[in-house]
Amino acid sequence: MPQRSTAIDTTTGPEDALDAAWHLWRMAARDRMKELAESGTSFTADDITDVCGLPPVTGSPNAVGGLFIVASRAGLIEAVGVSRSRRPSRHAGLQRCWKGTTSQASGKQTQASPKQGGEGSRA
Repeated sequence: MPQRSTAIDTTTGPEDALDAAWHLWRMAARDRMKELAESGTSFTADDITDVCGLPPVTGSPNAVGGLFIVASRAGLIEAVGVSRSRRPSRHAGLQRCWKGTTSQASGKQTQASPKQGGEGSRA
């Protein structure tokens, strides 16, 4: 008689739902950050969480800050100051203000008009 596994399978059911919620939050937060960076105005983490909420339970509590670190290291945003958080749970704690970089804005223009004298074109 074959033995049955006594291990608990955590890859289905509620675990999958939580993983999906985390993935959806991360995608929405990245899209919101891109939108804010392209706007040309300064923004904070509150501007992300006002629209996307806080990450679901399965996400790291530092996930919002992680988005900013990744975008900053990629050269998409740069710190331009500080402000006090509007979120009550932050008790008006300081947070950085960010703005999309000029290289991020020029990359948007290059993608919109790829045939205008870019690499590989000859005059």
